[in-house]
Amino acid sequence: MRDVLILLIVFGCLPFALFEPFIGIALWTWLSVMNPHRLTWGFSYDFPFAMLTAIATLLSLLLAPKKVKFPVNGTTITLIVFTIWMTVTYLTAIHVSYSYDMWSRISKTLLMTLVALAAVRSERQITIFVWLFVMSVAFFGIKGGVFAFLTGGEFKVWGPPESQIEDNNAISVALVMMIPLLAYFYQHAPRRWIKPAMLASILLCVGSILASYSRGAFVAISAMLLFLAAKSRQRFLLIGLMALALPVMLAAMPDAWWERMATISSSSDNPDQSVQGRYNAWHMAWNLAKDRPIFGGGFAIYESDVFARYAPDPLDVHAAHSIYFQMMGEHGFVGLALFLLLAFLMWRTGTRIIRGSPPGPYQWRADLARALQVSMVGFLVGGITVNIGYWDVFYFELVLLVALEQLMVDTKQSAVESQESRQSTMRPGFAKDASGIQ
Repeated sequence: MRDVLILLIVFGCLPFALFEPFIGIALWTWLSVMNPHRLTWGFSYDFPFAMLTAIATLLSLLLAPKKVKFPVNGTTITLIVFTIWMTVTYLTAIHVSYSYDMWSRISKTLLMTLVALAAVRSERQITIFVWLFVMSVAFFGIKGGVFAFLTGGEFKVWGPPESQIEDNNAISVALVMMIPLLAYFYQHAPRRWIKPAMLASILLCVGSILASYSRGAFVAISAMLLFLAAKSRQRFLLIGLMALALPVMLAAMPDAWWERMATISSSSDNPDQSVQGRYNAWHMAWNLAKDRPIFGGGFAIYESDVFARYAPDPLDVHAAHSIYFQMMGEHGFVGLALFLLLAFLMWRTGTRIIRGSPPGPYQWRADLARALQVSMVGFLVGGITVNIGYWDVFYFELVLLVALEQLMVDTKQSAVESQESRQSTMRPGFAKDASGIQ
């Protein structure tokens, strides 16, 4: 039944996506973030829905060119350079053949991000886009929170299978990023019933984060909540909610969870295999970047021969477990610099939106920009110990920030043009006197 439902939804949307790029981007976002086909057990599980959607969306750029407009600014140019740089580092990789699959997947993600930048333009499109990807991730937080409640937190919560956030650490950071956006939905709920639904979703996501047993996410959620309290206009409600809920949730967690959190400060004097594996991978990435500072080692650096050459412990082969060491090791210091510049420009874009959206009918833009900034804090702090540097949602947040700023600029430009038009009709010399003589 699930297989048929997914098939009907996708193939029902594809004809419209050919002539409406935003529909294609919306469908792609749902498929890439939620991975609904991975929740089936039949033919839909491996069916190339995302590929068909991407093809239809790219064709729509030719069939409906007037419905897209690519914004040119520092953020979008940096993203293009970053995308090109990944291709350069792929071609200069230590293991080019091993790097192809990852390069292909990431290139598709960034290509569709560029298409989204051109397709997401109006207030309605922005609203649909943010609801779509937030609830696609929050679905797993709500599901995991219910599971944690029913099992008393005895078992780990995992993300959607065969996705970038399948790992317990990755899904926990993803959910940390969603909490400020769920809080934004609470602030701007179009229906009364949505408010309690968003509060329940936040609490279930927090429960899911705790039940992931992720130490990095525990640190990330602490940093995110501090920024959320500082940024949100309803900080007192959120602080009060967390102050009441967190102690109850923590008290309900089993001993195994507390033992896991106690290893956050593990070092060589207090060994923990997972932590030591991270340190070893970080040392490897640092040594590799020093040896190949411009291009790095490419996507496939987590191989035994690379660790034998650059890691302190050549036998302990691990993924980077850090977005920063991931970028540094795979794309050199140039790639890391571009990634950090992208994050900085996104933050600055959010700040300009907040300053340029006074209270009133445009308050929603400022609140959404604040929520996106707080979400970025969760990503940048949680990413210290999780390698999700290519996760779609971070780049979708870039799309939202750019679209919000462009909408703000267009609104101001329209207001100026309207004002000038009114003034021109009232200039002396244009009005006629009572006799009709000018």
